[in-house]
Amino acid sequence: MHPRRRIHCIRRSSVSALLALALASTSTISPLFAAVPAGYAAPAHPPSVLVLDKGDEQSALIAGLAKRGLHDMVVKEATDFLQRFTNHARANAVRYRLADAYFELGKTREALGQYQALDRVSGFEQAMEVKFRVGMCALELGENAVAAASLKAVEASDAEYLKSPAIYLLAEALFRSEAFDEAGAAYGRVLARKDDAAAEYVRDARYGRTWSAWKSKNFDATIAAAEDFLRQHADDPQAGELAFLAGEANLEAGRPEQAIQWYGRATKGEYAEVALRGAGFAEVARGDAAAAASRFGQYLGQFPRGKFAPEVALQRGVQLVRAKKFAEAASALRSAPTVQDAQSRYWLALAEAGQGNHGAALDAAKEGLTKSPEEALAVQLRIAAGDALFELGRAEEAAALYEQSGSAYALHAAAVARLNAGDAEEAERLARTLLTGAARQPGSDFRLEALLTRAEALFRLERYTEAEPILRRLLDESKPAQPGATNGAAAAKPVDPALVSRAKSRLAWCHWYSGDTASARQLFTAAAKDPSLTEAERSEALFMTGRAALKEGDDAGAAQAFGAYADATGQAGAFADEALLRLARLTPGAAGANFYARLVAEHPQSSLLPAALSEAAERYIELGQADQGAAAYEALVQRFPQNELSKNARYGLGWARYQKGEYQAATVPLWEVARDGAASDELRNASLELLVWSFAKARSADDAVAAFRAFAARTGDEQRLLAAARLVDGVLAEGGNLDGRKELWQSLTTKLQAPDAVATARIELGFVALDQGDSQGAAQQAIAARQAQPESPDVAELLFFVGEAYYDAGDDERAAPLYVAASQHATDEVAERALYKGGFSELRRGKNADAAKAFATLVERFPTGVLAPESMFLAGEAFYRESEFEPSATWLRRMVKDHPNHASRSKALFRLGLAEGQLENWGASADALGNLVSRYPEFPSLVEAELWRGRALSRRGDRRAARQSLSRVIESDEGVLAAQARIETGRILEEESDLEGALSEYLKVAVLYGHAEECAEALVRAGDVLERSGEKKRAAERYEEVVKDYPDTRYAKEARKRLADGV
Repeated sequence: MHPRRRIHCIRRSSVSALLALALASTSTISPLFAAVPAGYAAPAHPPSVLVLDKGDEQSALIAGLAKRGLHDMVVKEATDFLQRFTNHARANAVRYRLADAYFELGKTREALGQYQALDRVSGFEQAMEVKFRVGMCALELGENAVAAASLKAVEASDAEYLKSPAIYLLAEALFRSEAFDEAGAAYGRVLARKDDAAAEYVRDARYGRTWSAWKSKNFDATIAAAEDFLRQHADDPQAGELAFLAGEANLEAGRPEQAIQWYGRATKGEYAEVALRGAGFAEVARGDAAAAASRFGQYLGQFPRGKFAPEVALQRGVQLVRAKKFAEAASALRSAPTVQDAQSRYWLALAEAGQGNHGAALDAAKEGLTKSPEEALAVQLRIAAGDALFELGRAEEAAALYEQSGSAYALHAAAVARLNAGDAEEAERLARTLLTGAARQPGSDFRLEALLTRAEALFRLERYTEAEPILRRLLDESKPAQPGATNGAAAAKPVDPALVSRAKSRLAWCHWYSGDTASARQLFTAAAKDPSLTEAERSEALFMTGRAALKEGDDAGAAQAFGAYADATGQAGAFADEALLRLARLTPGAAGANFYARLVAEHPQSSLLPAALSEAAERYIELGQADQGAAAYEALVQRFPQNELSKNARYGLGWARYQKGEYQAATVPLWEVARDGAASDELRNASLELLVWSFAKARSADDAVAAFRAFAARTGDEQRLLAAARLVDGVLAEGGNLDGRKELWQSLTTKLQAPDAVATARIELGFVALDQGDSQGAAQQAIAARQAQPESPDVAELLFFVGEAYYDAGDDERAAPLYVAASQHATDEVAERALYKGGFSELRRGKNADAAKAFATLVERFPTGVLAPESMFLAGEAFYRESEFEPSATWLRRMVKDHPNHASRSKALFRLGLAEGQLENWGASADALGNLVSRYPEFPSLVEAELWRGRALSRRGDRRAARQSLSRVIESDEGVLAAQARIETGRILEEESDLEGALSEYLKVAVLYGHAEECAEALVRAGDVLERSGEKKRAAERYEEVVKDYPDTRYAKEARKRLADGV
């Protein structure tokens, strides 16, 4: 979510070196007055140090550790920082990095705590990023309500760049909370967004929206969502799954024709088998027996040993009989994989009879009777045998069989047999025939049984609203007759309690399946307490009470019902395993994990065991109990190696071992999944990705590289690929393998397509080149990265460091423009440093105006930055060197005023005094230099300051104070400064009309000092005094001395003019 940055501050040693460069130059005396002769060593100013407090230093360290992925060290340092510097200005930023470190380490609970602490901070700069992270962590921890609340806040905010991932994760949280309608709407909002970030989630949002609609039993929406998914992702590995789901939705919605079309789109992959079987039953639903037989035949052709082959083979024979294709039916029913049981012999008898092969039909029926059929099926077989005997002219034998079967009973038995055979339509017809004939009147034999059978058949046909009144009629007629009753509506003889119990149960189920959950729950609740029901029936009702409560969103009521069921039935309950599984899912934390443990221990043969082990493992992982999680995954893999969940379990086992720190051991199951061609692409990719992490944690560089190559060859997720690459890069870096790092990133430059991803690879290559000392190669990568992402802060960061390399090599021509480029799009911290270093680079190569611009820009962009005060001074210094005294003074005044306690204030006062002097603002000059002298008596260039102060005081008219300053210069210096002080003293004496004293000072300069400019000036001034005193000859001698001894000085021109004028 957040790009990795490498720096938050420059090393203090680097800052000191930069300041030293600037300050060494400030000792240069203004060229307006004198030039420094060869061999003269001007007093050096000590380097100015950028003062960072201990908290700043530790914050910078934490930032550097974070950018290099050293998350364990970040946790240690950040925790220490927050204990020591609770109220520090950077405390919130450090806490943010601490939270990120926990997150990267997989310590989601700790990360959530830190993010939530930041979420309570008012005005935090990254407030929305924090809420987003709270949502991510809470979702991972199963705290879906917390996740949803935070993610909704992000969606409602102005943080557009976070909205798409936030809405997607919100949808996931709502789905996990079983708020399927809301989840579907959220997935839809992701799809409605058009920003680049949304594109990453489009596929998963379409997938989630389809399942949300299915879970909501909104079949039309399920179909529409599946169609949208397949239109956009036709080649997706889950395409078959969603096509099958759409088929099921159409079948549930009573549209078998459309269901067939959808099943036909799931002809590849793991759903092909069930889709083809479903298409057969869809043909049955639409009443096309021939088409159904054809579909079932296709199934057998493609999956002759399929899971449903025996069932499908029988169904093919049945549908061929119904389509009157008797010869084909007989052949099918005699052949494998059809099971040669009583049921198939019955349909074989019908197939042979349909061809007129009554002898064969009789044989088939008799064979069926030898296979111990249920009584109902036996009745059907006797009737079929009787029909065959009749057709063969053996009427007496046929009659005996019919008589043996009974009339009403035989019809009822046949109906029940049809029902048990799955032929609900025929069963309903037979029961209806009985109810309109022999069992037409209430109280008739088999009437109540026929009512129940017909209701059961309608129930199987999902015609629940038709079944409901029949069941109510049955219950009404089963009541004991009241005295005086004449309508015969009530039972006049004892009624089988089991029949009544079954009717009550089925009535509840009808309401359940018709979608009337509230009524179903009431009926199930009443049935659970009905003493007329058997214990098993009451238990089933109690269990269904829980399911109804769950469907109504009453988790507490559901948990209560499932708990009561588990307590009442123990291990013997028909639904004991499912009750424990649902309790585990409904009960959070360790208590829920205990229910998983009970299910595993008490029901070792349950079909739900794989799901229980898988979910238990995930729960243990969420609880931080990696050992138990690993054990559950291992049990699943060992006991159910062929189960589909075992693929995920192998991945989960690898993850659990990774969580335990058993990185090498984690790679074993992960490689198994990665190499399993039957596993989904998503799972294989995830396994390869975790392999990279595991080998990296194990510090196995070669294996990490191999795993990465395999991952790179499969995945199209460029961001995950980059994350893995960074991890491998870190391991290679630890081993000092620069060539390996270069090869790693070079391989990605040809694979990656997204501009940001390409830029990232180029950036990493650039840093590797820097580590190899290849500044030119790093520059080339920076240029390529900039072409891909012109405004990327990370690209700007690389540009900065390339500039650093050139700067350290003394190549300011290349360094300066790189610093400028880096400052344009870098993060604030990097941009500030880039402008700062760029200014120094320009100073060093004599581009004072460009240097001033860089420092001024820094202050304008980062007025409160740590480098702003120093940059104000340096802007003034650069302008001064360019002889731009007005802007120089402006910047220096601002620095002195705004930062009275800054370490560079003394230097600013010094240069301000000189700039004001250059502008002839003598009062301001004197004040600045006086402030300097009084507050900073140890200032290295104090003598020069006193010189300029003396000049300023003199020009301001305070000659006494001026002479005191100049005297201190003369006493403290034996060089050019003393010479200039004496010249200035002479000028003051001239103003006081002390021409003799002035002449003395001028001649002392000529005699005592050897500085050409100062000597020439002093001699010219001495000549001027002599002229005013009337001693023109002596004056001419002084001018001639200047022309002879100092011909190249500024004052030589003046001396020649005086001589030419005839002094």
